[in-house]
Amino acid sequence: GEQLAPEALQEDGSASSGNSSDSSDDEDEEVNETAMAVLEDCVKASPNLEASSHELLIKGLRNLGAIDRLRAARERLAAWFQPAEAVWLDWLDDENQLLGVDQSNDIKPYLALLERATQSCGRARVWSRRLDFMHDRLKLGLEVHVDLAMLQRAVNEGGYDLEHGPELWDIALQLGQKISPNSLPALARQALAAPVAIDRIKMLSLLEAESDAALNLTASEADKFLAARKAHRKSLQKSIQGRKGQEKEPATVFVWLQHLDELQGRRKKAKA
Repeated sequence: GEQLAPEALQEDGSASSGNSSDSSDDEDEEVNETAMAVLEDCVKASPNLEASSHELLIKGLRNLGAIDRLRAARERLAAWFQPAEAVWLDWLDDENQLLGVDQSNDIKPYLALLERATQSCGRARVWSRRLDFMHDRLKLGLEVHVDLAMLQRAVNEGGYDLEHGPELWDIALQLGQKISPNSLPALARQALAAPVAIDRIKMLSLLEAESDAALNLTASEADKFLAARKAHRKSLQKSIQGRKGQEKEPATVFVWLQHLDELQGRRKKAKA
């Protein structure tokens, strides 16, 4: 089967040579392979015990570069549990590496995996992987389907992540401009309402492209808009940082509602 190239192996999958530690490396690899084989048998026999056993097996098989067994282990985990974000990210990265950019490769299985990943875990980084793949294909002149509905779903599900949301908004707006300039105003309106949206320069460029008279703000008004959003973003960050392992969701929701109230007030003034 196909192989991911682990650090202990060369690109052709053969053991490296010319090093005095070769024998100990081989022994370590044999021990790891034996341990993984035992764990693999246990997980196959009792796949419903705990997700951590599946994740340990996946990590070990990934280090060994055993892609066929790794794929089976990941599918086994997904059949019994909802894979964690980190599992999905590694899974997508590995399959993308194996797929490459060869136009002759069939991308349908990978597209299906991207859809599964975003259905299971609609977090910002998972969505960014999906949109990055679409964007890279389009830049190479290769065919791939992406539409406004997908971009809106992406930012709705992952665009409000304080840490990784801005990256997702950035790629979504780039894709929106590439697939249909007419879709940009709709995404721009969503970006304006997002407390984690993009920087001032990009925001002003979007405002200039905005054709909706109801949000036809001047640069001065946009600065006030952005300043207000920045203050709410700091409040939201402070609320989240203050959790210390305990949920404080009501406080977070309260800050978000304050933000929405201010947005509505500014839109009413813009329409007047």
